[in-house]
Amino acid sequence: MKNKNFPEITTQRLLLRKLKTSDWEMISYLRSDEKVNEFIKRPNAKSKEKALAFVAKLNHSALKVQRFINTGD
Repeated sequence: MKNKNFPEITTQRLLLRKLKTSDWEMISYLRSDEKVNEFIKRPNAKSKEKALAFVAKLNHSALKVQRFINTGD
């Protein structure tokens, strides 16, 4: 589903889109895998609650950026 406030970018090999709450398992995996995070200092997301909080945080930040782009505020 496309969102007017969040553009989707599609190529032959890639789809960039707004995160969904259903993405929490992959977010949890990526943010908790030691090899993936070897050089990145960030909190893990080993639980569903932490992963969902991360998704909400990113989506809120993206909304603020989009609002700034649209209004300058």
